[in-house]
Amino acid sequence: PPLACLRGALGLRPPKAPRAPRQRREKEARPDIEATQLDMVSKEGTGAEETQEKTAVRIRRLGKVLRKHTKAQRRKSGVPLASKEATALKLFPLLVEPRSFTQTVENFMDFSFLVKKGAASLEIDREGEPVTSLRQEHQG
Repeated sequence: PPLACLRGALGLRPPKAPRAPRQRREKEARPDIEATQLDMVSKEGTGAEETQEKTAVRIRRLGKVLRKHTKAQRRKSGVPLASKEATALKLFPLLVEPRSFTQTVENFMDFSFLVKKGAASLEIDREGEPVTSLRQEHQG
């Protein structure tokens, strides 16, 4: 046998409770609030500078990692001007932080700045994996 359930009465609606009209309050001018807001804005300005400095430090650190890997690969291969494939670094193991999505996003942003500056290149290797390497003029 089919089961049918009804929830409450079909045509009846509960009566609306009467509402008391709300009184509007006049806004007062409070100089202490404005002063606090100005202080907060000036403090926020230093936060942006601090963030830019942290980003610059992370970008330099990522560039050092790429340089270090490139030099190690050159020594390993024994060729002073090793091919790009020999010095290429797999992109995902370099940038992905498995325990922190935020750190992974920051790493990709920092890497994008290196590519934009022309310090690093992004290519696809024979296996279809994204790889990165330092550009020739930045390999020091």
